[in-house]
Amino acid sequence: MDETTERNPQDGKDTFETSEGNKGKKSEADEWISSFFIAVIAAIIIRIFIFAPTIVKGPSMEGTLIDGDRLITERVSYFLNLKPSRGDIITFTEPHSAFYYETDTLGKVYQFFLKRDYIKRVIGVEGDHVQLKSDSILIDDNEYKNFEIKKNQIFINGERLTGNFRAVMNDAKVYVNGKKVEEDYTKEHWNINLSIVNGIIKQTPYSSDKDLNVDVTVEKGYVYVMGDNRNNSSDSRKFSEERGDIAAKNGCISLKEVSGRVLFRFWPFNKFGGIRK
Repeated sequence: MDETTERNPQDGKDTFETSEGNKGKKSEADEWISSFFIAVIAAIIIRIFIFAPTIVKGPSMEGTLIDGDRLITERVSYFLNLKPSRGDIITFTEPHSAFYYETDTLGKVYQFFLKRDYIKRVIGVEGDHVQLKSDSILIDDNEYKNFEIKKNQIFINGERLTGNFRAVMNDAKVYVNGKKVEEDYTKEHWNINLSIVNGIIKQTPYSSDKDLNVDVTVEKGYVYVMGDNRNNSSDSRKFSEERGDIAAKNGCISLKEVSGRVLFRFWPFNKFGGIRK
């Protein structure tokens, strides 16, 4: 058997260590290191491509989710090009993220890690005609019941409204393909606030918080999303290129920007479980 020998200068005795013993220790250490790196790589793959934890920030999903809720989202569906369904709660990159504006390669990478996700509910999928309606509309404090909105134009008693006004549609409801959507998950009754410029529903630098996309047909590759707390949510009603939401189209979010679908809530423990549609 091959051996190595070393004299201990303190006691003058020879000590012996087998080369086979060295190999055994080195092999065990290598095994631990390999296992560690495999575990790290597996965790990264799971985090990026399969499941990811998400923390709710802000009040926009109140009625269903509140600030501080911790969720698990799955990402497999969208990597497999499986499209969201109405009622799904999804996460997506904020449509006005600096990531979209950055042109420098290193800056782009930096902004990628800084970008934030929004969390909203899918209301309409590609091909759907989404309409936000109310029984009446207040235009400069005058109430009208016989009205209609078509392609961001308001018609009163069949005649198109002209001029500049502020309008409110109280106790609004969602219609998809002509059918009213029953939404027991919304926090409360909600209103639609509009700015009308020359007879057209528009956003201006002074009215970027107003609703805009209230009559939309969702294009292929997009979804129309809204928060459950309708009176305090920035979503497809408001998203527009005019206010810097360059990743949105007619208020709708590209499926390319969707990062996950909520599976269940794991914190707080007393609310552990799936999320209602």
